[in-house]
Amino acid sequence: MLSNPLDIKAHILGYKRGREIIRRMRCFRGEWKDSHPPFPIHSTAAHSDDPVKPIRDYVYSKEDDEIIEQWIRGEIVSMNHPMYSFNSKES
Repeated sequence: MLSNPLDIKAHILGYKRGREIIRRMRCFRGEWKDSHPPFPIHSTAAHSDDPVKPIRDYVYSKEDDEIIEQWIRGEIVSMNHPMYSFNSKES
């Protein structure tokens, strides 16, 4: 899983776009820190506790992208169960 570089690029883009969409929802009241990668404090993508701060797109550095990639690799799980077989005759 995630062995193709295009897979990880798609997940990074999905994380970034999803974050921007959610931040613009009327019901948005701030980010939950534990549901995001551990960005350094100096990063422009770092978590903010201020829900009324003007919303601007985050600017991600190469370092931020590497942190997102490692976070994705640690958080993503497969929906396939290892005991399930598509060739099972018991269906």
